[in-house]
Amino acid sequence: MSADLTPFLFEDHPVRTIQQDGQPWFVAADICRCIGIQNPTMAVANLDEDEES
Repeated sequence: MSADLTPFLFEDHPVRTIQQDGQPWFVAADICRCIGIQNPTMAVANLDEDEES
């Protein structure tokens, strides 16, 4: 897997993505910052193993 990050702006917030198996994966910390979540670790705690990278 390549770790090439592709940044873009969402309402003036930088959001990084990578391509994994032809699908865009978003950096959880960036998404949490966009929507005002203070603790990204807790926000992703209930994800299934196949939803993490």
